[in-house]
Amino acid sequence: MILSDSRIQKRIRAAACASLCLLLCACSAFSPAVHAQRGGYEEAPAPERWYRERLDDRQKRVYDAFEKAAETPFGDEIAVASKGEEGGRFTLREVNEIYQVFWYDHPELIWLGSSFRYSGGGDQDEPGIEAVGLIPIFASKEELEKKEEAFARGAETFLEGIDPEAPDSEKARRIYDRMVAGISYDPQSVYDPSLAEAHSAYGALVNKEAACDGYALAYRYLLSRLDIPCLCIPGEGDGEPHVWNTVYWDGRWHEVDVTWDAMNAAGGQPGPTDGRYYDLTTEEMNADHEREASPAALLAPEAP
Repeated sequence: MILSDSRIQKRIRAAACASLCLLLCACSAFSPAVHAQRGGYEEAPAPERWYRERLDDRQKRVYDAFEKAAETPFGDEIAVASKGEEGGRFTLREVNEIYQVFWYDHPELIWLGSSFRYSGGGDQDEPGIEAVGLIPIFASKEELEKKEEAFARGAETFLEGIDPEAPDSEKARRIYDRMVAGISYDPQSVYDPSLAEAHSAYGALVNKEAACDGYALAYRYLLSRLDIPCLCIPGEGDGEPHVWNTVYWDGRWHEVDVTWDAMNAAGGQPGPTDGRYYDLTTEEMNADHEREASPAALLAPEAP
């Protein structure tokens, strides 16, 4: 059973949740223009492009270049992020960090993977990046179209019957319950690059198997369909790479780890609706989770 002893529990969690996405090291040099709001109370934020609106002008240039590249997933073009002026190029770390928030802002782009293309000057160790492109995890436009149709159907099964007039707290809980009960974790995806779908909302909502980032992206996508702000938070869980969510309702943020609750339910304790990792404060989540020092984590408000 998953929770039969603490060492087995950690090992299974590590296998299921160690992500292929760009989880950045704690020594990140990122210095956000807007820091996470302590206390978590604020005017209801728009769920779309949440991170983009909180980046500084320099960071937005990289984000917007990725967004431009996303218009032609199978094109050979790369989008310019810098005109090559003095101090205008970007380090690989900077681009990694902005790619991560771009990915988390766009869970509907089910073809995104852990890699991207770039060009520019500089040396191999620290290239001066001027332009960026994207690398689809699917083989062709035709395959993507079929996947998107399946994704739309899969999402509807999780949204079916939810009253749009219900309180956001109720809608968020119903989606969480359905995901915990209906999606299995996929530890093999950590070691097999051919299973990249498990790290996307597609893997969670269509294949019903996912790694932690797949769960988090799917939860963010479904709640965005209901106009409920939801963010993905990268970091560590029990010392292993992990991704979870923070969700906004009733005037404040609430942290949720769908992956760990799904794993607990699969192990028989607790049941799908017990919600051990549902509606936690940041302080409570920090008991066995730790945010990393990247924009995706530093810009996410804390849950009081």
